[in-house]
Amino acid sequence: MVTEISAAWPGFSLIENSECAHIRALTLAEAARLNNLEAVGGLVAVFSPTLTGFDKQIHDATIPVRQMLLRAGIIDYDRESHATPVLVRVVLVVDGGVTVAADAKFYRTARGDRRMRFSSLRAIANADDAIAIVSWKSVLWLFNLSAGTNGERPAGLDVDGRWARTTAPMKADGIEGGVTPDVPMRMDGVDGESVVIAHGFNPSSAERKAIETQAMHLALNYLITLGFEVEDVGDTSSYDIHAVNGEKTLWVEVKGTTTAGSNVILTKNEVALHRDVYPHNMLIVVSKIQLVRRGYDSTASGGHLSVVSPWDIMKNSLTPISYLHEVPTGELV
Repeated sequence: MVTEISAAWPGFSLIENSECAHIRALTLAEAARLNNLEAVGGLVAVFSPTLTGFDKQIHDATIPVRQMLLRAGIIDYDRESHATPVLVRVVLVVDGGVTVAADAKFYRTARGDRRMRFSSLRAIANADDAIAIVSWKSVLWLFNLSAGTNGERPAGLDVDGRWARTTAPMKADGIEGGVTPDVPMRMDGVDGESVVIAHGFNPSSAERKAIETQAMHLALNYLITLGFEVEDVGDTSSYDIHAVNGEKTLWVEVKGTTTAGSNVILTKNEVALHRDVYPHNMLIVVSKIQLVRRGYDSTASGGHLSVVSPWDIMKNSLTPISYLHEVPTGELV
């Protein structure tokens, strides 16, 4: 019986895993470094690459890893077909908190084995090292918990032996809240294969359109089943659907996302309109939409509907994410 760690902060839950005997227990130093990650927040799982897996860059997705990736909304290994691997970009954290973008592939083989691959893993690790995979603000990060066990400075640690928290790695290279101009979170299929774009990672404009279309399709069908006559007004109004059922009229806002949908972006005009028409309004959030890309084409499917009606937009439920600033007159140079 070998101990692995899989956790949702605060605190860690230990999972006794007999499935993969090659996964070793953490040393005291590795466990201490893992505990230092608690201050960052997010989801974490630990794996240890075998020598064969390290050479081939193919690793078993063990139970803790699968559980973490499922909770992070990236892949459900038990439901995913082997024909549609999930490809994302990840961030490797190396010495001094420097970050390196890399590719990750999560997939099932034809005979059902759960696998994962990380490009450039050799930049931060060796075979048998303990690697922490952290899902934080819609980005996957890889830390080597074993670095520094021979006295050298551990990768990603500050001079006091703690994970650097104030600068690198979690805010390095413009990565903040899952937004990073230099590390695109989507990937093209290899040789035309279909790939699933992981939940929560930044879509292209075409992919956003596919998500929006799928969300509207489900929302319109939902309202029709309730007996409403519906009209898509999203192109000309500050709401998406005008719904009428006898004397009842609803102004409906629709938001589609590949994430769990706990937060959505609202424009100033959307907020103003729905405050004016309350309580004759509705919010429909279609979450966990699956986005599939084949070559340059993207299609969206699935999704879970969450409906709020009447929808009262409370002031304390809004968080400003941008401001319009009037620039003071400056000296021309």
